[in-house]
Amino acid sequence: QQQQQQQQGNASARTLWVGQIPPSVSEDQLLRCFRRYGDVVSHCLIRASSCAFIDFLSHASAADAKRALAGTPMGQPPQPIRVEWRSESKGHHTPKAPPPHIPA
Repeated sequence: QQQQQQQQGNASARTLWVGQIPPSVSEDQLLRCFRRYGDVVSHCLIRASSCAFIDFLSHASAADAKRALAGTPMGQPPQPIRVEWRSESKGHHTPKAPPPHIPA
């Protein structure tokens, strides 16, 4: 069940991690591809890591983009991009509050 949940993503998740973006793909090209599936409210392209984070207005739009674009060849020479739900292990996340202090 956990694997199925990871494949579908959290119903409130709206942010996709996009990896293996070829250097020849411009930020505008990338955004044009993703905006076909819904409103993008923010994005962050990290050239040094060949990845991006794309934040959609709705989960449904993000899910549609993930389904449609995962494995899509981009750039010259064409290279398939990876599209996954953003996870904290990918390094782009909201910091969590520190654990409460428990006196000894």
